[in-house]
Amino acid sequence: MKNTALLGLTLGLFASTACVAEEPVLDDAEVLTALASATTTDGEVWNFYEGEPGEIIVHAIAEEEESAFQKLDHEEMAYTELFEELAGTSAPNALVEAQHRYDTIVLSPDASDAATDQNEIGGEMPPDDGIGRQRQEISATGYQDSYCSGFWDYSYCWPSFYGSPYVQRKTYSMYGFVGAVNNTVNFRMRRKSRSWSSWSTVLSGQALPGQVHHVYSKYFGRRQLRRWEVTGNGGNLVRFSVYGSD
Repeated sequence: MKNTALLGLTLGLFASTACVAEEPVLDDAEVLTALASATTTDGEVWNFYEGEPGEIIVHAIAEEEESAFQKLDHEEMAYTELFEELAGTSAPNALVEAQHRYDTIVLSPDASDAATDQNEIGGEMPPDDGIGRQRQEISATGYQDSYCSGFWDYSYCWPSFYGSPYVQRKTYSMYGFVGAVNNTVNFRMRRKSRSWSSWSTVLSGQALPGQVHHVYSKYFGRRQLRRWEVTGNGGNLVRFSVYGSD
């Protein structure tokens, strides 16, 4: 069943499912291995990393729609092929070797880890005091058209959110998008590799006003508890969406 939260989602409906984000007891930063960096002719930068063997993580600041990410799933494009399409050159050996590890995991997945953690959506919603309403370089409608998708196992979209939203799910993949409007926005992707593990931060960063950042994490060895979130945003406006495969 697809869970889709669209632009028309009312504050009252959201409040019925919202939870205040709580910091974990332990939040370790993962050590990512840099595999490749592709710069397009339009000046977009796409970075490829490897977390645990078989998981490739992509982070990009892109001006266009998320169509390049769609190719990884809908068109079953390999990471190496995506790199070559973006950069116009052959993929480096590090990415080729990581692609091989990824392919090996996909062919022999281990789905033995039981799903013991509940899914959550919510965020810190301070009182509506008008903070952050001066400028809106990225329109809510434009964001929804470009960075929200309903054709997935789960899909959430908040084109205009004042506060710090998050989505937490046990998934095989998670696409996260965040658009900064008037203020710099802190974001991060976290996960638990196993149900008994502590949280670790896969990737974190800052989106400057006018930017839309993309973070994509997929691992078919087993479902992992993943969390895409904005932190410390106060009462400022942010564009936020996430979707993926369970």
